[in-house]
Amino acid sequence: MGAETDVTGGQRDSADLAQFGYKQELKRSLGTFSSFAVAFSYISPSTGIFTLFALGLTTLGGVFIWTWPVVALGQFIIALNFAEVSSHFPVAGSVFQWTKYLANRTYSWFTGWIYLFAGILTVTAVVATLPLALIPALNGLGWKSLDGGSLHTQLIVAVITLIVITVLNIYGVRLVAIINNTGVLFEILGMFVFALVLMAFHNHQGFHVVTNSAGIKVAPNTFLAAMFMSLFVIYGFNTWLPEIMRGAGYSSGSALGFLLMFNIGGFLGSLLISLVTDRVGSKPIIMSTYLLASGAVILLSLRLPTTVLYCAVALGGAGAMGAQTFIFAYVSKYYPVRMGGTAMGWTVGFGRLGSMLAPTVLGLIIGAGLAFQWNFYALAVPGVLGAALIRVTPRAPGRQARDAADGPALTVVEQT
Repeated sequence: MGAETDVTGGQRDSADLAQFGYKQELKRSLGTFSSFAVAFSYISPSTGIFTLFALGLTTLGGVFIWTWPVVALGQFIIALNFAEVSSHFPVAGSVFQWTKYLANRTYSWFTGWIYLFAGILTVTAVVATLPLALIPALNGLGWKSLDGGSLHTQLIVAVITLIVITVLNIYGVRLVAIINNTGVLFEILGMFVFALVLMAFHNHQGFHVVTNSAGIKVAPNTFLAAMFMSLFVIYGFNTWLPEIMRGAGYSSGSALGFLLMFNIGGFLGSLLISLVTDRVGSKPIIMSTYLLASGAVILLSLRLPTTVLYCAVALGGAGAMGAQTFIFAYVSKYYPVRMGGTAMGWTVGFGRLGSMLAPTVLGLIIGAGLAFQWNFYALAVPGVLGAALIRVTPRAPGRQARDAADGPALTVVEQT
């Protein structure tokens, strides 16, 4: 019965491949755990965890651990997307094949090459970070001649690792599967089982360790929400503006012209506004650009001459894109140098939620058959909220005080 099921399943898989013009040729010699182990080791979560753990701990203290569930949720959503696409196109080739069927062969050609170089960088990153953990481990086992602080030693270990894994893959899949399964098994035991044992029997710090922020005040961040508002307006415009204007009675050419003016206004407006930012300060400039975007959006909801509307949409682009640009600058000046990358990453990452939500919200408004003005009202509100959020942001301390621990103090203090 089992053999008959395998044959039936194999025939069904071959029939699925035939629909895409492929013949079953790859040998399915890996079992369920081996397939999981390949994916687990390729992603190499332990490498990222142990590499970034020290960075998070020294930057924000033990409280940084609560940021991981947010990342895990985001990665789970990505995994669901990959699962959905791969179920529709069950062929080897990953993103190359997916883009070939979802878009076209030209696009998939570029995607394939980009993915190839991404794989090269991934393998390079893994073998380059391996010596950071391997050399101290070998020192602890008695191999004292290896200097973990020497870049030359780290390079040699990385090159040897790369040669070994290349030879193993050339030799055959079964041998690689055995080695990989063993490594993943011990990795899971080390990451989860032993961690639970240590937490249960050798816990000397208590729960307070994961609430310690290393003296850094952790509070709701207005920059995150402000960036959300900015990207909401930008992506709402870029996605639906032509359709909204066509619904308002304008021709397709005029509707596309509005989108073009929005982006031109954003480009030129950001350049012109930047000329006065250093004199006036980032905070009032960002507030002004948000309010400029909201005011311009309200004008678009009125039945005004086309020339006036073109000017309004250009001002809207200057306001929305200017707000995004100058928030970047404000964040980089607001936080200490050692936290600049983290602050920028959080601001941009959270702001992306606005870029994902705006097309959906406007699409629902259009789908509901509401008057076209409601789309502009939905885009005007985030601008007002963004200005309010920046208004309540505490005054940024001078760089001289903030960067004293990071290096030579700067004498310039921004007016905010």
